[in-house]
Amino acid sequence: MVLEKLKQVPDPTYVHAGPLTDFVSSLFVAAGMPAAGAQLSAAVLVDADMNGIDTHGVSYNIDHHYLVGLLDGYINPTPDMKVTYETPGTAVIDADRGMGMIAGVMAMELAIEK
Repeated sequence: MVLEKLKQVPDPTYVHAGPLTDFVSSLFVAAGMPAAGAQLSAAVLVDADMNGIDTHGVSYNIDHHYLVGLLDGYINPTPDMKVTYETPGTAVIDADRGMGMIAGVMAMELAIEK
């Protein structure tokens, strides 16, 4: 069964990635996120769409998940992300209910350092 939201539309509207990223970022900033985190989060969503991963992109997530989560307090727009436990080869990050995209970058940067 195909999710209704992911069905093909007869006349799709195509939008350039740059302006879409800027627009989504501005929505996140309006919802209380700092500009750097908003830009990173928007870029990840647009990149997912550009790579055909619609379930992780803008149109599938922006209205029902991220904006609602930020506005309702489910997602923390200004989290205090920190490493809570660390070994030479592992780490645990408390993302403080922040955006997973930002926590993911933090985790990858830490993994590269290790």
